[in-house]
Amino acid sequence: MSKHPLIAELREELAQHADSKRAESANRYFKEGIRCYGIPAAKTREIGKRFNPVVKSMSKLELLPICLEIFDADVFDESIIAIGWLMLKKKDFVIGDWDWIEQVVDKNLSNWAVCDTFCNHLVGTYLEKFPGKAAELIGWTSSMNRWKKRASAVSLIVPAKKGKFGKEVFAISERLLGDKDDMVQKGYGWLLKVYAHKEQDAVETFLRKHSKKVPRTAFRYAIEKFPTDLKSELMQL
Repeated sequence: MSKHPLIAELREELAQHADSKRAESANRYFKEGIRCYGIPAAKTREIGKRFNPVVKSMSKLELLPICLEIFDADVFDESIIAIGWLMLKKKDFVIGDWDWIEQVVDKNLSNWAVCDTFCNHLVGTYLEKFPGKAAELIGWTSSMNRWKKRASAVSLIVPAKKGKFGKEVFAISERLLGDKDDMVQKGYGWLLKVYAHKEQDAVETFLRKHSKKVPRTAFRYAIEKFPTDLKSELMQL
């Protein structure tokens, strides 16, 4: 039983829009399976925003345990909403928030969609505010948890698209080169692709240097936006 009435109210609202057939389809779509209400993404966001006035009236310290309880329940739609709520408090992030961020990454990421939403938005925003903590992601690459390894890469997606964190982009990618997990390969392939928006030459140099080690999945992701001729040349390496 939830400790906070806000969670009970959210669950009651979500239950009213639940679609068992859509939920079953979503469960099949994610290889690892997920628990969800089967609500379309746009509707889920709309429901979450209905609670924004209440959430905005709370302090981050009041909201955080509520969201951590939601993450612990591991229900897809609820987790996406909790991430949105926490983003309302991004101006209140302090460096010590890294502790609960890593706790969520360790315990509560069980599919690529929640992993990417949490990392792209919450972790990425935190790192832009406290860039010195980005080096911590390098240690995540040696985790036994596939989602933590993916998180090491996708946490930098938003800032890397702006050309930031180049040192970490390549350090993380190099450490993940030998990983056999396609979710991890797609994660750092995606990271290299977005970093190439600003630093294509640097990404090209990295791929040429490691062409024999980069799995085809990651390689294709990384060069997706390259000019056609260059893409064809690199695929022959």
